Amino acid sequence: MHFLKVLLIGLGLTFMFPSFAELSPKELLKDYEMPVGYSEPKQLIAHALIEEGVGVLIDCRTKEEYENGHIEGAINLDSEVITADMLKQYAPDESTPILIYCRSGRRAGIVGKDLVKSGYKHVLNFGGINTWPYGLIQD
Repeated sequence: MHFLKVLLIGLGLTFMFPSFAELSPKELLKDYEMPVGYSEPKQLIAHALIEEGVGVLIDCRTKEEYENGHIEGAINLDSEVITADMLKQYAPDESTPILIYCRSGRRAGIVGKDLVKSGYKHVLNFGGINTWPYGLIQD
């Protein structure tokens, strides 16, 4: 009887507080297959990839936007000037996954599709930091 009570309380807490049930980045990515070409993964997947150090993280907003808050580890390459040649210094191998974001995802979508046309094999636009729930840092 005591075991059943503990089990029910544990299950109740898991559903009341979903953070108890969160998977680690490794667990989340266990069955994940890197898509080929341009894709738009959920931010949960993007966060797991970032936490696991997969690929190169690009913030394609302006320098001012970047300085006001960005995802830790992001490289700022403004969407107005970024080219595949500029990206080569950070990702010389075109099979390196490129994780890209902006404020809302629109600019990142344009840049991401251009990067695929330029030869990059895995470009993941996970949208914008206006919906990023994992925190930002400032320079």
